[in-house]
Amino acid sequence: MIKVLLFITTIAIALCRQCDEDIVGFRKLGMHHTADFDGERYAKVFYLSTDFEGNWMDARSFCKTFDMDLASFETSYEFSNFGRFAVKSLHYFDKWTHIGGISKTVGKNREWYWIATNRRVSYPLTFAVGQPNNYLGRQNCLGVSKEEKMFEFQDIDCHGRFEEKFICQKICHFD
Repeated sequence: MIKVLLFITTIAIALCRQCDEDIVGFRKLGMHHTADFDGERYAKVFYLSTDFEGNWMDARSFCKTFDMDLASFETSYEFSNFGRFAVKSLHYFDKWTHIGGISKTVGKNREWYWIATNRRVSYPLTFAVGQPNNYLGRQNCLGVSKEEKMFEFQDIDCHGRFEEKFICQKICHFD
């Protein structure tokens, strides 16, 4: 039993070292431990851009520059967990922030996907009041809006002229 615990602790320490880096221009928000559909365990580390802003497309390209992608929240639990650690950095957030969701359909009953995995969102998204509104028929990307001490989803224009902060995720696999 002690050998197993020592092995698990060693893996966790290696993972934390791999994911514990600071990235200039970003604030590390926190880490979420999870597993993929094959049971392979990994962690997602979420970073908020603090020195950079852009539209949704620019934000994704910028994340890719740092070997990351725009944040995706594969389960409602993951989004709740994100909210718990992001609220500690709430003063760094603007009114809304880009994340990695995209709609491949139009209309009221759009289906949302996570761009990093191309998987359909598996839970009902909690949208801000009046959202999603697909303003001018061009809002096919997702953002989160800061509401008091919580976050809600909203649809945004992927190619819009408004430059905002964004949340990137880095995937760290157990060795």
